[in-house]
Amino acid sequence: MLPGVGLTGPTYDSSVHTMPEFVSRSYCLPDWIREAREQLGDQCKVWVSINPDLGFMKNEALWLRNQYFDDLPQACITNPVVCSILEDYLEEVKQLGGVDGVSLDITDAYPNSGSRGFKGVMSHCFCDHCLKGLREHGFKDSPTVFIGEQAIQRLVLKDAANGQGTMHIDPSQDLVDRRDTSSLLAFSEARQFIDSDDQNAERDASRLLVYLDARTRVTASAVRSILSNCKQSGLSSAVVLGSTKIDMSQMVSLSALDRNSAADEYWLPDASDKSAQEGDWQALQFLAPRATYYYNSFFEIVEQANERAIEYGHQLFLSTLQKTSKSLRRNSLCSGSVYVNSKLNQYLGVAGVPLGTDDHLAIVSKLAADITGTVLPADLLATFSIGNPDRLE
Repeated sequence: MLPGVGLTGPTYDSSVHTMPEFVSRSYCLPDWIREAREQLGDQCKVWVSINPDLGFMKNEALWLRNQYFDDLPQACITNPVVCSILEDYLEEVKQLGGVDGVSLDITDAYPNSGSRGFKGVMSHCFCDHCLKGLREHGFKDSPTVFIGEQAIQRLVLKDAANGQGTMHIDPSQDLVDRRDTSSLLAFSEARQFIDSDDQNAERDASRLLVYLDARTRVTASAVRSILSNCKQSGLSSAVVLGSTKIDMSQMVSLSALDRNSAADEYWLPDASDKSAQEGDWQALQFLAPRATYYYNSFFEIVEQANERAIEYGHQLFLSTLQKTSKSLRRNSLCSGSVYVNSKLNQYLGVAGVPLGTDDHLAIVSKLAADITGTVLPADLLATFSIGNPDRLE
């Protein structure tokens, strides 16, 4: 799989947006596709990835909105204009030739996070298009039910201490389908998201399940719309997911996408046994927790290094880079995990990112030298080290 549209722009000469500066016009996606074909032959499928973030397009008409109606500079895939733009990118990728399929990465389509400026957790998205879709699928409450420390999402989202992100409970689609408030309350109390004396918990659990049902339907419909032209174009389609459950950053489940026939394949780390989960879905096991979620965070820092360094200062920039590097230690791409995959009936094969220690440290070293003008000492560079995945034949 080759990067087609990333967090900072398309990697080819596009009529929609210019390429980022770090991509050379003389060596970009068409050249990568050609080289892949020359080295791997026609027996190998060549995929191109599309990340629907589109923050680089810098137009607030596309942006996600939280429950306070504040913008986040990331596109909402429910917005028909965003769907149209992504379809334009897909058509351009098809015109490049040599491509067999496209993958849509929605592991962070709807960020939910803590914030110093608000009580509780910021949730997305409540733009006009999302609100319309939620109402059509049965969720009639105002976004005000998501505001404050007693917001309904408190049962599944909790701001972690010491700036360590947001803890989350990812409900299964089956739990939502059954409107199983008892199980949701039990999970939430056991994880200490709510207290046993929370008098509004049962009422809010019921509201939350209605919301999650509507949200998964809205998201699945949007994904299907974006990828709908792939079959007509002769391209295979795949969706990258962080979980088979309703991951709180993707706000959809494998079941919801399968019911909508949203894609040909789903690349995710945790699909159930075929006998345990209904549907005709086809899956590849992504050998990393939450699939591309942590890799995207790391490469977003890398690609936007100059802007981040100016905004944060050198010290905070390096600290943030180190934090995102540590999350890459969760890479589980190795010979053992691939061997196990071959015995699992729910997967067609594996997906993963073969980013090892040497490659990672080379990126960090160059970035640090470019930004700070100095070479990182060996002992400091070692703190950025990640695990080295096996060399796969």
